[in-house]
Amino acid sequence: MPSSPRPNVGAAQAPSAFTRAPVDNAVPQRVPGKFEPPKVRKILSLDGGGVRGLSIIMILKYIMKNLNRQRGTALHPWQEFDMIGGTSTGGIIAIMLGRLRMSLDECEEAYKTLSKKIFSATAHGNANPRRIYDFLKANGKFDERPLEESIRDTLWGRNLAENELLQERDSEACKVFVCATRAENSAG
Repeated sequence: MPSSPRPNVGAAQAPSAFTRAPVDNAVPQRVPGKFEPPKVRKILSLDGGGVRGLSIIMILKYIMKNLNRQRGTALHPWQEFDMIGGTSTGGIIAIMLGRLRMSLDECEEAYKTLSKKIFSATAHGNANPRRIYDFLKANGKFDERPLEESIRDTLWGRNLAENELLQERDSEACKVFVCATRAENSAG
């Protein structure tokens, strides 16, 4: 039975991903003769939250303002992060910032417009106490038509077709992903 390869490091302490482990010629390396530390990737993850998504934008404005002040040059989130992703309304913001390359001010205005159309309690039926509670807690199920209309308007405002394929062709560009569930799979 062939023996298993032994690790490159001693039992005392494993090297971090950014230090070079001692080379043991008896143990095959991933890339023979080369060792480069992994490139640091910056990932921005945005949670959903209905109308509270505006707070995501405000917090990100604060973070970007401080980063830009420290480095002495102004960058947008799509220039700062390698990947931007989100769930629910965080996913919408991720698309606006990462794929549509909106500034944070443009994103805030678009989000406010979108919020007025899709998150108003009156747009979703009678104002009974349970629906109002769900609305305020961002638990409510929203009609997709105002959302689709708002997204279409946002695309048109940026001179993009409503069926614009949101696939980036530049391999070095900020990647974007959205996490969602099918309506019939969600609880409630």
